[in-house]
Amino acid sequence: MGRKGVLSLMILCFLVGCSTGGKGLSPPGGITDPYKYCAAVGNADVPGPPYQGPRVPDRLVEAVRKVFGVSPMATKRWVKEET
Repeated sequence: MGRKGVLSLMILCFLVGCSTGGKGLSPPGGITDPYKYCAAVGNADVPGPPYQGPRVPDRLVEAVRKVFGVSPMATKRWVKEET
């Protein structure tokens, strides 16, 4: 495939993704990375069906621990549910 073919394919993928709100290009099993999901759908109050990842990602739990000074003795479950 030449340069024009690759460029045409990229434009087509972009248009399909934009016309479906980013949902047209999600993998069959859904999106499991919360950051990729947010990049794909933009602003959402509640994750939709394409998102199949954790409700609260571990990276966010660790950020909450650091910012709020949560004790290392607190379990991940407590941090997820009580903060």
